[in-house]
Amino acid sequence: MARGFAELVATDLTHVNALVTVDRLRIQTLLREQELAQSGLIDPASAPRMGKLLGAGKLIGGSMSSAGDQLLISGSLIDLVSEQGSRSVPAERELQEFFRLQKEFVFSVIDSLGIELTKAERDAIGTYPTTSYAAFLAYCRGLEYRQQGFFKSAESEFQRAAELDGGFLQARQELQSTQDLIVGATLPDVSPRALTAAATELLGAGTAAGLEAGLSNLANTSGVVPQPQTDPDNGNSNADNKPVVSGYGSATVTGGFDGQ
Repeated sequence: MARGFAELVATDLTHVNALVTVDRLRIQTLLREQELAQSGLIDPASAPRMGKLLGAGKLIGGSMSSAGDQLLISGSLIDLVSEQGSRSVPAERELQEFFRLQKEFVFSVIDSLGIELTKAERDAIGTYPTTSYAAFLAYCRGLEYRQQGFFKSAESEFQRAAELDGGFLQARQELQSTQDLIVGATLPDVSPRALTAAATELLGAGTAAGLEAGLSNLANTSGVVPQPQTDPDNGNSNADNKPVVSGYGSATVTGGFDGQ
């Protein structure tokens, strides 16, 4: 349940406009490399280095334990600039109040950051993604399986969660992303030479030497790279606007970084 709890917390924090959240895949990868994935509360001694690697200013950690029908949640908020941390007062609730406890944890984190929420933000955070414990537990198992690389098992659990609660949006999103991973994992290997030849043909560059120009042109016309556009009324540029993604694809490229 702890993994699912963390996912819900991270999702809720994305509703706060004053925060820029770090991609969770980067966090999980770094935690594994630092052997901190199972350490409970983030170690303050390791936090500053982790923050620099992640490009984060603050880090939220927590731990969950259970005794019978009781759940105990405690958390910490570490400022990676001042290298100072604060811990929340552990909260204990019955299992049936799990979802309420998760929301209380999120709001306590936001209060610790000194952020004043708008009504829209508070309403978005206060919405329960699901109230079905069976659906949530299937969702948690799916996250665990996927983390371990068991994509088919993860797909089955996310599918079960979505069936148990048709309104469980996160479960449907994770189901789709896991199915994309399964498709990507079954694609044949592609050598750098074959990839270059295919891209050259696709772009109509004619030769590999013209590939760079072709890629640049494709990037500039596809919306991947936002182009400056001047508003005739005020001269403002929208070059910083986020690109619009029109589709996704997967490929496995084999070979060394030296191009061999």
